[in-house]
Amino acid sequence: MVVWTIRSFWIVSGGLGLLKVLIPDDKVPQKLQEAFDALTSRGKVRDKNKDKRKSAGFLAWTVPQSWFAHFYLVGVIWNMLVIVLAAGTFAFEHPRLWGLPPVDDRALEGAACVAILILFQVHLTRRFLETIFVMKYSKQARMHCVAWAFGILYYIFVPLSLLHESVLEDMLKHNPIVLLRKASQANPTDILDLSLEYHWWMDPLGITLFVVGFWNQWRAHKILSDLRKGKRGGKLYHLPMGGWFKYVSSPHYFAEILVYLGLILMLDPGRVTLWLLFTLVVTNLTFAAVETHKWYKANFPEYPANRKAIFPFVY
Repeated sequence: MVVWTIRSFWIVSGGLGLLKVLIPDDKVPQKLQEAFDALTSRGKVRDKNKDKRKSAGFLAWTVPQSWFAHFYLVGVIWNMLVIVLAAGTFAFEHPRLWGLPPVDDRALEGAACVAILILFQVHLTRRFLETIFVMKYSKQARMHCVAWAFGILYYIFVPLSLLHESVLEDMLKHNPIVLLRKASQANPTDILDLSLEYHWWMDPLGITLFVVGFWNQWRAHKILSDLRKGKRGGKLYHLPMGGWFKYVSSPHYFAEILVYLGLILMLDPGRVTLWLLFTLVVTNLTFAAVETHKWYKANFPEYPANRKAIFPFVY
């Protein structure tokens, strides 16, 4: 039941994003288009239509874009809790951690999930610190409260999706307090040894994609942040240059896609839930990148003609 709830969340939200990416704007009724834009756009992209929404009722319910930090704060806390519960689960289910006979594949799946969740925790922690200390959001930058609520739900569902279905089933069988106690008694070295027996660390492509995406997303955010320092020339926005901005308008989104793809390849590329999650990641970030690309081209006449929206040399 829980697995299908998670999959349904990704199917519905990813499906809506896919439709938005594939269906041309002129084929969508204007009222529906305006409502979708109001619910999903943020920051400078949202500003272009703010006059239309001053008396739009629910569509005008917004929160500061700086509340992005809430996503990663929830993600950091929840993901850490899932790590501990998952560790407690296979410590409870598989006695090898207590010096007993060898562990089975089910325990190795649990160990691999913990290892991947730790990598995801590193990613979440960096993003949280970036939103606090690196990113400089305009006081006028807003996003809809629905987008804020979706972001919170997203970072609750992602750690559960990264868990193997068998691990999730085992975790739900036990009292969380018992699992927390078991996790506190387990030896972290034994958990690490188990994770190294699984294949994730042997996937060079997954590791490479994760590291490259992780680094280049930070670099793109740093470039965007530096543009806001002092608001040079009295301008609120400037044309980003350097790094992957040479190729695409939103390299931080492209880098995020690489991070998730790397995690999936390291974990288990045969799992349906992971690819449903990935579909949402790609469609959501592609939609945001296309809107950003349009905004740049409309506001910077000198915008490089060969710069794509999100995928270098392609789109």
